Amino acid sequence: MEQLIRRFTLSSNEYLSRDCVGYYRDLYLRFREPGNPDFLNTLKNTLNNYCPSVLKSARQEVYDRVKRDIPDIMKAEKLEEAVVAVVPRSKALMSPNQLGFRDAVQECVRILQANGYSGITDGISCIMRHTNTKTTHIHKNLPGFDNCGSEPYVGITNDTCHINADLLIEKGHNMNISPIALKIWAVHNTTSRITTRKSFHDNWKTEDEFLTMMSDIPNIDDVVHDLSVAVDDMDWMDGAVCCFDADFPVINESAPKGDRPYLLFYKGALSLLSDLNRNVAVIGYTTPNEDIMARESKIVEQLVQRGQHIVSGLAKGCDAIGHTVCMDYGGKTIAILPSPLNAISPADHRDMAHQIIEKGGLVISEYYNGPRSRNEAINRYVERDRLQALFAKAVVLIASYEGRDGDSGSRHAMGKAYSYGHLACAMYDETTDSEVLEMKLNRNLISRQKARQLVTIPSVVGAAGYTSVTVDDLVGLVNPALEAQQKLF
Repeated sequence: MEQLIRRFTLSSNEYLSRDCVGYYRDLYLRFREPGNPDFLNTLKNTLNNYCPSVLKSARQEVYDRVKRDIPDIMKAEKLEEAVVAVVPRSKALMSPNQLGFRDAVQECVRILQANGYSGITDGISCIMRHTNTKTTHIHKNLPGFDNCGSEPYVGITNDTCHINADLLIEKGHNMNISPIALKIWAVHNTTSRITTRKSFHDNWKTEDEFLTMMSDIPNIDDVVHDLSVAVDDMDWMDGAVCCFDADFPVINESAPKGDRPYLLFYKGALSLLSDLNRNVAVIGYTTPNEDIMARESKIVEQLVQRGQHIVSGLAKGCDAIGHTVCMDYGGKTIAILPSPLNAISPADHRDMAHQIIEKGGLVISEYYNGPRSRNEAINRYVERDRLQALFAKAVVLIASYEGRDGDSGSRHAMGKAYSYGHLACAMYDETTDSEVLEMKLNRNLISRQKARQLVTIPSVVGAAGYTSVTVDDLVGLVNPALEAQQKLF
């Protein structure tokens, strides 16, 4: 029979100014004794000798308990808010494979937050060991383990740990970033181990493979710790999510590895990427005339009223219209940036980005720093375009020049959507648009069967011999390659 969580009280004494309530589920008996929570010993991994599969199984034991216990404790104590902290290991420098318990608890906190427990704050990094202390349960010499440090004494935690008292006393900015996402960020930011997206996905197919590689990087734990402290002041983002996280968006397997992101920074409702079959990207050039603006607005209105989310790139013109009309009709919109979240591009649209977030939308980026060259800056716009195609079941091209006439860059997103097997379609009316320069890309993609003609009046479907779709077709479209697979907690 499953052990129930039980409440106890630590009474006030000469060291404790008031009574403190605690909870426990399992009694620690002895390692390998029946009923003992041996996963705790496993996750300590004192000699660093457990294989990844064993450590993963032990982390699952933590998941299974913490995901139930934290909500139960909050309910029992009538808590609307809670900071979740972990007592640090006795040694200041532990390898990533020896911090499994801490990382598992932090992952549980992040998942609970994503599932509606907004009152929970991640305080995992608010107590961090900087000086070794004696590991008191080890009474003999172990090969490869230096049990240095002081024996326990009153005040040892204060003397040997960095303590973020402000976070423990008052809930601050709620940064949502998993341990593995933080580690990927640290490795990418300070080493040359990650060179390209393709190399990342070729080399590390699982979290355990990445952690194994990371374990031989000198001083990487210090880097991760410093970054974990620094992110608390990054109020320009709500968090980061990586490809090993449960709430990372589904990526169509037909997309080449070089197109698949592995780390995203975001502000707003990340849940808008949890069902890509509700997302429609709306793109186009930056200087639409009033007729094109009116036609685009009608399409976006119809999509939003039918429960679709609008994806675009926050650029001037068609992108801005898509975001704005979506919000005007009470919809949720997703802006994908070619720049870091703290340097919105274009700068004129910073207020729009803030409005998107305030109205329940999402702003995301692959970047946490600025480009190092003009060529890199230009390339980031192209890279942004592919994400518009990846994170939407369909891409709608409103209007665009082509080639020397003034290419808007929309061709990149349209080409990627077509190559991924996502629906690429273009607004086009043969009777009015056949000679319009701003419709040249639309016309050519449709004529080459690289996109379908999007029509707003069903009676004109099939005009000029083009394969056509309607807004209703877009709404009803479900791409099986974008359906989330069942995952373990």
